[in-house]
This record gives sequence, C-alpha cells and structure tokens, in this order.
Amino acid sequence: MSNRYYVDSLAYDFDMFMPKENKQNNVVELPRQAKTSSKARPSARPRAALSPVKIMVILAMVAAVAFTIYLRGEINSVSSQIAKMEKQIDQAQSENVSLEMQLENCVSYKNLEQSAAALGMHRADKSQITYIVVNDTDVTQKANSDGTYTAANNE
Repeated sequence: MSNRYYVDSLAYDFDMFMPKENKQNNVVELPRQAKTSSKARPSARPRAALSPVKIMVILAMVAAVAFTIYLRGEINSVSSQIAKMEKQIDQAQSENVSLEMQLENCVSYKNLEQSAAALGMHRADKSQITYIVVNDTDVTQKANSDGTYTAANNE
C-alpha cells in the first residue's frame, strides 16, 4: 500500500524519490557509411541555394548601407564648407568694423582741423564775414486753382 501514495499522488511528484529503474535505451543506431576521401566528401545536409529574392534583398541592403555612408560623407563635406564660409564672414565683418573706425577717425572734426592747419588754413575772422540782404520783406506765394500765383507779405 505504500506504493499507492507514490503513484496516485497529484500534489507532489514522489517519483523523484523512488529508486531509479534501468530503462532500456530507445536509440536506434544506423549503419555507418564508409568514409570517403576529403575531396568527395558528401555534406551531411545539402546546402540550400540562394533564391533570387534573397539575393535582391541582400543587394538592396548593401546598397542602402553604402548610400547612407556616401550621404554621411557628403554631409560632412558640406558642413566643413559652411564652417569655412562662416569663418570668412566673421573675418570680413571684423575687417569692416576696423575700416569703419578708421573712416570715422579720418572724418572727425579734430582731424579735419589738424589737416587744414597743416595746409596753412585757419578759421575765418569776423572781419572776413560779409552779410548780404536779398529781400527786406517776407513774401509767400500761393498757387491758385486757375494756374496763377498770389503773393502775400507775412508781416
């Protein structure tokens, strides 16, 4: 009866604790073929030939990888050209600022006075100034709708 608990038990696997029985091996050995030379050695499994679809898929993947590498190279080339141009722009802008500063220094009134004094020029005296009176009265002209002008004094 003690065997019954081991065999009918659903909750536990008591077979693990049972003594091992010698079971016969169900392996069938096939006859061996005579070994042939290494040149004419048949493979254990025939090689599957690559189908045209597989070849096309492989070629497409290789082309995609090559195209990606090419595009990366082009992007790097254009990026380096952009960096060179930006550097040239910065240099031109700094040169422009320098030239503007030189121009402001040349045009300044102090420099003009110094250049005029070096040429023998000097400021005009009050005795050299002559005032000319052109008209004693202020006159305004107004265009009429008929094409004539009307003059009026502004006194």
